[in-house]
Amino acid sequence: MREAWRVDGIDIQSGADVESMTDNLQYREEMLNDRGFTDCKWKPSIHMPRWASRITLEVTGVRVERVQAITEADAEAEGIAFMRDIPDADETLTAKVLFEILWESINAKRGYGWDVNPWVWVVEFRRVAL
Repeated sequence: MREAWRVDGIDIQSGADVESMTDNLQYREEMLNDRGFTDCKWKPSIHMPRWASRITLEVTGVRVERVQAITEADAEAEGIAFMRDIPDADETLTAKVLFEILWESINAKRGYGWDVNPWVWVVEFRRVAL
């Protein structure tokens, strides 16, 4: 998997310390500034070299289905668990209903709301151990 990244300024020949945007940025920024590296620019994910990637995935399946055909297990796998931690969240909502709420918040303004029931690509994958 590629992600936005940058090198923290260590000589790339002797071993670069690579950070991604998903790392603890406050700690990393303080460390970089302490070392005098204040101009380390973020690079887009498309330029991340394979050796710097932290996760390798293997695609195991691809299919097309309507968004409303999502199962409870698939909705849970989409990562909606964080929505259960929202203060005053309704704990009785199913994973599919939480996914619908998330889908609406992202796609409704663009005309692809839940009620439109658009076709979506379902990409299944597994993490490859390195």
